Amino acid sequence: MVPDIETNELPQPPAEDILTTGKDVLEKARQMFNCNSKMEQALQRLKEVKEKNIAPLPEDTPKEMPISVLKGIPKALLEKVRQKQAAKAMVSMTRTAEKEKQVEIYSRLPEIARLARNIFVAEKKSVLSLEILIEKLGNCYRTTLSKKEMEEHLRIIGKELPWWLIFHFLRKCNYIKLDKNADLSIVIAKLEHLAKQKSEQ
Repeated sequence: MVPDIETNELPQPPAEDILTTGKDVLEKARQMFNCNSKMEQALQRLKEVKEKNIAPLPEDTPKEMPISVLKGIPKALLEKVRQKQAAKAMVSMTRTAEKEKQVEIYSRLPEIARLARNIFVAEKKSVLSLEILIEKLGNCYRTTLSKKEMEEHLRIIGKELPWWLIFHFLRKCNYIKLDKNADLSIVIAKLEHLAKQKSEQ
């Protein structure tokens, strides 16, 4: 006779953690991957600080620090600076891609204007073809710009400072006339002011 088969209980499925909050998910991920990153350490530190309700201390604070680097500066001035920085950050975050591109273009104009004048002075001319000027600017400008992009920058300078840089179209060719005798510091100051205005809008 064949002996009866012993009966045992079937194995139960493993207990599954039900993750209901983002905190639970992060904690589970930390346990699974045994993370020890700087981010995890910072988050853990922030959590401890919040639980103790104390101000966080910087990790790399020197042992000997002056009571306050800002000692003697009026609180009203400090608050004004903080508000201005917060406003700038908000403006930057809410800019469209098109607006961001415009800010970047205007930030390049002072240097391009300075280089353009240097080229005119070196060539000992007050009029150059657009093609030659763009080529020479491309060779000395710190960032690589396409010919179309460089022309766009020059046309904006011509639009903003028509008394200093003028476009002429003659015999199927574009030429640029630049006033070498104008005070370059005034030109640069004007373009820097425009760039600042664009960045604050």
